[in-house]
Parts: sequence; C-alpha cells; structure tokens
Amino acid sequence: MRVSRVGSSVTVQLADHGVFCPKCGHLFREFHILSDQPFEKCPRCRTRGPFRKATQSEIDAYAQTQMERRRLKPSDYWKAGGLLIIIGLIVAAISKWVVDA
Repeated sequence: MRVSRVGSSVTVQLADHGVFCPKCGHLFREFHILSDQPFEKCPRCRTRGPFRKATQSEIDAYAQTQMERRRLKPSDYWKAGGLLIIIGLIVAAISKWVVDA
C-alpha cells in the first residue's frame, strides 16, 4: 500500500518501511530518504527509538487522518474570501492613485 499526498508528486511507501513512534503515534519512514541511515529520533516529538514496525491497521488509520486533515473547512473559504477582498481593495487604491496622478 502506498500513502500519497493528494496534489503532490511525493509518494511515501509505508507498507514495507513504516515505523511507529510509541509516544506520539507518528508514522514515518524507517530510513532517511537521502542517506539511508535509520532514524534515531522521531521527526515529530524527538523521542529516541527503538521504533516498531507499523501494522496495516496503523497505516490505514494514518492515511484516513491525513485525508481528513487536508479536507477543506468552512473557515478556509472565509479566509480566501477575506484575502480576495483585501487584494481587491489594494488594487482599487493603486488604480485610483494611478488614474488621479
């Protein structure tokens, strides 16, 4: 099974190389991507190992939480609308300043 980020080209294969932090529950690769050295500390909480291999149910739960976390919320739409209003006001002010000059 592959856990991939939606909208990104990065694909993380966790089925064979996934380890689980017992303290924070973070699921991550067993080895660094560039150096192939094993992680000594959890990337999230910095707890030292040993880490155990992740089970299939933990990988599925991780994929589900990642999908839920990336789902848009109503507050995201309000933020986008507010940003558009601010940008519109700035453009209107600049165009008024240029036309009056």
